[in-house]
Amino acid sequence: YVDSGRPMMQSLALAYSTDLCCRDYPYEYLFGRDLLIVPVVDENAQEYEVYLPEGSWYDLWTMRKLAGGQKLRLDIAIERIPVYVRAGAELPLYLSTSGKLGDGIDNHIQTQPNALFEAFGELATIRLLLQ
Repeated sequence: YVDSGRPMMQSLALAYSTDLCCRDYPYEYLFGRDLLIVPVVDENAQEYEVYLPEGSWYDLWTMRKLAGGQKLRLDIAIERIPVYVRAGAELPLYLSTSGKLGDGIDNHIQTQPNALFEAFGELATIRLLLQ
């Protein structure tokens, strides 16, 4: 992103300028190259429409693989915003001792024994615990 001058956070309309559907989802954005964030901006929403641009995506919470170029209607839980990971992405994550995404973690600066590397591939999601 330094070379291209593109921001770390970019709207779908900027990231996918030829996909006219992206203009209908002004709150969705890419964080970096590989995370699609869908903030729910309706206070009492129980369902929410999401658009996945071209490519393959994984739901970060369920690891379910989804095809891009489609609209999804999701049930919304207040404690979990929709986040999708582009297939082929590699994400370093710091998990609690439970090993579950979304559980509380501390902010101590130390060697992180629960660092997890997620590789979102085309055939499967691979989980490797880093030592």
